[in-house]
Amino acid sequence: MAVYIVAQLRFRDRAAYERYQAAFMGIFRGFKGTLLAADEHPGLLEGEWSGEKVVIISFPDEPSAREFIESPEYQRIAVDRKRGAEALVLLVAGVPDRGKDVPLVRIFKARARPGRERELADKLSTTSAALVRDNAGLVTYLAGGPSQAGDRDFVFITIWRDFNAMKEFFGAEWPRSLLPPGYAALIEHCSVEHYELTGQLYPVA
Repeated sequence: MAVYIVAQLRFRDRAAYERYQAAFMGIFRGFKGTLLAADEHPGLLEGEWSGEKVVIISFPDEPSAREFIESPEYQRIAVDRKRGAEALVLLVAGVPDRGKDVPLVRIFKARARPGRERELADKLSTTSAALVRDNAGLVTYLAGGPSQAGDRDFVFITIWRDFNAMKEFFGAEWPRSLLPPGYAALIEHCSVEHYELTGQLYPVA
């Protein structure tokens, strides 16, 4: 589900903010976001507002947004943004289309710590499978591991009846990688992504 970063700015050091602005796009292009608006003259339709600029950025999901905001590259230039402007910055969840019965694909990706590959493979095929397999909203699940010697990347893919079924199972923390006990010691880093299923799901004979 898409998320949006909405920033309301009031300038206090134009030179510092312009340094930030000049460096922004070069870094932003390396991430998954889309700059939707950067308006220094927004029209006020209702209420009171003392800001001078509004910026709106979209991302395909919350992990993608946090990857950008928390990246060392962005944090380095954000020093000038904070020096240059007072800001109110919000992370806003988009509205999923609950009017369609669209299956949702959740892909958990993990890189095993060196020497822990077999343990992680066993965890995904047993513990992870046991956690989800009896859920009424689950369509199917798959566990996958490295296809080449030396690789340490694994996936656990679940396909859910729809967004609501997935969210009901994972709860409010659904945008994040949720690690059951015992997993953290096996994993170097991990992420989770969500997609709508766009093709027909055929059962395997």
